[in-house]
Amino acid sequence: MEWISVEDQLPDLGVLVLIFNPFTFETMHTAQLTEYEGENYWYFESDDDYLHIQYTSHWMPLPAPPKEHSHD
Repeated sequence: MEWISVEDQLPDLGVLVLIFNPFTFETMHTAQLTEYEGENYWYFESDDDYLHIQYTSHWMPLPAPPKEHSHD
């Protein structure tokens, strides 16, 4: 998977993705894109908080979960 610039493309609203914030030491978070009063924000369900999209530079889809292994 490749990082996607927020200037090039945004994920669909409400889809959980990984975002990169170059302005903090905690650079990667899972978030959902949401819209409020015509502005795009990232919503962090884990702490019920929002971040304006201008504070991030890139995002990427989450990887697929691991495949379950059968022990038959």
